[in-house]
Amino acid sequence: MQRFIRFCVCCAAAFMAVSIALVVLYRFVPVRLTPLMVMRKSEAFSRGERLELKHEWVSLEQISPDLISAVIESEDALLWRHA
Repeated sequence: MQRFIRFCVCCAAAFMAVSIALVVLYRFVPVRLTPLMVMRKSEAFSRGERLELKHEWVSLEQISPDLISAVIESEDALLWRHA
């Protein structure tokens, strides 16, 4: 039982380490492919369509403040009301 618990703790630690490493990496390197892009591409492929993935990175200053607020509020609608 102790080996199983140690295994679970190691898996959780590895998951956290990889998650943190990816966040730090993607702070400086643009994301080329996301899980949503893969899903949309596979859906189009299953329908026999060709989907070309195109995206263009812009700086935060070029994005509307309203859009930034909308994205933040989609995660936590009460964010601005927290103490």
